[in-house]
Amino acid sequence: MTDLVSYNTSVSRVRPENRLVDLLRCAAEVFISSQGYARTQMGDIAARAGISKGAVYLCVESKAALFDLALRYADNPQSFEPPPVLPVPTPAEGATSRYVSERLTTQPDLLELISVLANKRVTNARAELEEVIRRLYRLLNANRWAIKLVDVSAIDHPELAGLWHEAGRGGITSLLEPFIVHRIQNGHYAKVPDITISARYILETCVLWAVHMHWDPHPEPHNQEEVENTLVHLLSRSLLA
Repeated sequence: MTDLVSYNTSVSRVRPENRLVDLLRCAAEVFISSQGYARTQMGDIAARAGISKGAVYLCVESKAALFDLALRYADNPQSFEPPPVLPVPTPAEGATSRYVSERLTTQPDLLELISVLANKRVTNARAELEEVIRRLYRLLNANRWAIKLVDVSAIDHPELAGLWHEAGRGGITSLLEPFIVHRIQNGHYAKVPDITISARYILETCVLWAVHMHWDPHPEPHNQEEVENTLVHLLSRSLLA
């Protein structure tokens, strides 16, 4: 087995941060494959990373610390900044929830999507709708690890699940609904039986392919560009007049 902590000739500790990043991705994989926070054992994470359980605790103080780090960096390990002290301490109460809430409301890609949905002037309804679907798909795909981690840990972390369901999923749906209504009223979209269901249909179809299909138990190889183009084609034509 390899160890996250090694020693040089002067017996001083060395922290290979790239291995800590590997540990975070392995932890995210195990949290997801084990179907949640409570079912995940630190020994399983250590085994996935190919290190000893003791080596994990040299890096993080607890499973809560590892879960918090996985949420923060699994989608973008390049942004990982080596912690000043190891092991990384258990986050303060509410710290993980505050991070998720901030992430749900301040991401540049989300703010750009909100700006497009808030636009009342339409010059090309087809191009506009295709842009909305592409932005939504890419936003979800770029955050798929965090969304999946929250999803599988909903029972164990209901406060995180509530943030995703209310501010995340609910927030996007609440933006899509008036957007669709306005385009129908102006004759750009065909009338639909139910606006809320239509908005959820767009969102959940994108969630399925941008997030959940990456953990399909029986995966089929799909080119992500082809997936995106197909969703744009089908979803846009289901609404356009």
